[in-house]
Amino acid sequence: LRLYRDAALTPEQRRDCQAGIANHGSASDLGLVVETILEATSGDAKQRAQLIQDLVDASKRRSIQPKGDLDGLGELIDAAPSELRVAAVNAAGEWRVESVRSTLETLAKAKQTPDDVRRSAIDALSSFGGESTNKLLESLTAPNQEFGIRVAAIRALIRRSPDLAARHAGKVLAGAAGHDA
Repeated sequence: LRLYRDAALTPEQRRDCQAGIANHGSASDLGLVVETILEATSGDAKQRAQLIQDLVDASKRRSIQPKGDLDGLGELIDAAPSELRVAAVNAAGEWRVESVRSTLETLAKAKQTPDDVRRSAIDALSSFGGESTNKLLESLTAPNQEFGIRVAAIRALIRRSPDLAARHAGKVLAGAAGHDA
């Protein structure tokens, strides 16, 4: 961890150090990496997105969540380039960052949200509990939604409530002719 804090690291060394922390660090260590990514105001958005996704993957694999203030993910979700927004949305869902839940709901509902961000928001919401999440996901299976969004909502519902997903899947599949998910 001392090495990671060393400002003299090259970008490649910093990435290697971050990967090591993601794979072997404590929750506090992961939190430090997230904090560093969130505080960065410059740098390659694609690399930052990959680092966040690496942390999300490590969190899933290791059943560990970064410790610390994760609310800064909301700023990335609101204003970052698409790829970085998707990674931040995935992280907010995996780590159940309650402070960005309403933002995820807004993104999931808004038809003008870019498809990749919208689908990620739908998927992220499946990690949050509550009847309101089920109702929102159910509403996204309605015929007035794009087919791909309806399928994404069914996938999210499967993780939350398989019976509820099954009830809606039949209706979605009935209208599937000529559509790709």
